[in-house]
Amino acid sequence: MPSAFSATTVSNLLQIAELKSNQRKRVDQGGVFAGKDVQFFGDQKDTRQLNLIPSQGFIVIGKDSATAQIPKEMPIGVPDDKEVLRLAWDILGKIGISQSELATNSDGKTLLSFSEASVLQKDKSSGQLVEYS
Repeated sequence: MPSAFSATTVSNLLQIAELKSNQRKRVDQGGVFAGKDVQFFGDQKDTRQLNLIPSQGFIVIGKDSATAQIPKEMPIGVPDDKEVLRLAWDILGKIGISQSELATNSDGKTLLSFSEASVLQKDKSSGQLVEYS
């Protein structure tokens, strides 16, 4: 939902992304990415990023170069989809975004969803896991 992110929210998001306010990046892009309120932050090696697009109510926190390995045992304690959404809901409050600022459907219920942004595949020649975003 279009929103202006408060200074507190931006500060909290920078802390989550392990970035500082002086790590702003200038990104030449068009459309919604060219808005005056758009803010991009990133470390010098571009391994961590925070992208804020208030006109779209959009927040992206990214960390590159995360390496996954096939676990020797099945992971335990991995939240199911319902728990993931509950945890995301909790985080919104912690970063300073209230429930009233979220988009709702025609029934007035908050629209909560998530998606995964990368795919892990085993490279046939090296046998290593490769992440595709």
